[in-house]
Amino acid sequence: MEFQQILTELKKPFPPDAHKERQLPGGGRWLFIPWQVIRERLDEVCPDWEVSWSSPEHIGAECVITCTLKIGSVTRSAPGNAPIQLLSNSGKDMSRGTPIERAIADAFKNAAEAFGVGRYLDDQKFVANYLKSKGDLRAYKYAIENEEIAVGARGRTKLVSTFSSAPLMAQTSERVERSQNTNVITEAQRKRLWAIARSELKLSDSQVKSILEELSISSTAEILTYQYEDIIDKIKNHQLVKSNG
Repeated sequence: MEFQQILTELKKPFPPDAHKERQLPGGGRWLFIPWQVIRERLDEVCPDWEVSWSSPEHIGAECVITCTLKIGSVTRSAPGNAPIQLLSNSGKDMSRGTPIERAIADAFKNAAEAFGVGRYLDDQKFVANYLKSKGDLRAYKYAIENEEIAVGARGRTKLVSTFSSAPLMAQTSERVERSQNTNVITEAQRKRLWAIARSELKLSDSQVKSILEELSISSTAEILTYQYEDIIDKIKNHQLVKSNG
């Protein structure tokens, strides 16, 4: 396999279930890929990869290690660090493993990211949209929670205009709770939606698709179960406005 082909394979997003959540020290959550999963990606795409680490150093309250990763004839290095003691705001110890073990894992992920592995994780908006397209809404929920934490509004729903489906998903805290259902609608539900739109409301396919596009949904196959009735209502309201106009 040519090196550019290897990079293309390495950069591909991981399956939704490979994304794990991490509680951030200041509140909120972040989706990440465990280093073991990244190692498996390397094994699958370029099984002859090589790795080495520098000796650990303690700089202030951090343990620092550099990882050097070799894929084919290309070598890239990146540092990794881990706090010697990781405490939450409440004083709870959040560390897993020793500082050296955590710094090694961080350096390995950073070196792999230098080849493009998991690089998309830096853009959690992309992660939210990608997982949503696969029927997983965790990133949307976490984005809403993280923004609430950022503005000091825990317990209160905030409209998140930076996310394409926020008008549908973040209007009330009750609706956020409903977003825990991440299954897509059934074929029977899709047929019912089209029957209502076409036969009952006399809407054209292009009108329905336009309504879906407003919610960043390109196909009825992407509609999630909790969104279904809201979208039906939106289609009916569209017809009502059209009739009154």
